[in-house]
Amino acid sequence: MAAVLGELSNMVFRRIMRKNVGDFSINHPMLNVLLNLDGQKNVQEIASITKMSTVDIKKSILTLVKLGLIELDETAIPILDREFINFLNVQLSNFVGPVADILLEDVAFVLGYDLFKIPADQASILVKLLAKEISDKTKRTAFLKIIMESSYHEIILRSRK
Repeated sequence: MAAVLGELSNMVFRRIMRKNVGDFSINHPMLNVLLNLDGQKNVQEIASITKMSTVDIKKSILTLVKLGLIELDETAIPILDREFINFLNVQLSNFVGPVADILLEDVAFVLGYDLFKIPADQASILVKLLAKEISDKTKRTAFLKIIMESSYHEIILRSRK
């Protein structure tokens, strides 16, 4: 879904309070999006929660912006999406077993974040710290290779800048 939503996927929008709300009507998908916007969840998270198609969520977001009901929260920090965290968990568990869940939580704590609220610019550090948890050097290298050859490698590269 992230690839299809493109740049919108990590954007965070917030509601704008308007006095003339009764001057127009919105459909059910737009209302669903509007109710889930809290200034913290990104578009991808809202798409997941609402189970809306990418076409519908894009349409709803763009219409709500045009109507002046929502705006981009440019102060919001993009966070690593759940798909990326889950991918790391699966890959890490291939090397360390079921303790991977605990290691992910611990590393997030060391970084000072909740597991699902890690800023995207911390991806590289997160991966490095997780790799250090793999004691065998050959396995550690294999883990890093899998991560860097995955479709998520750009997230990690961007976070190095």
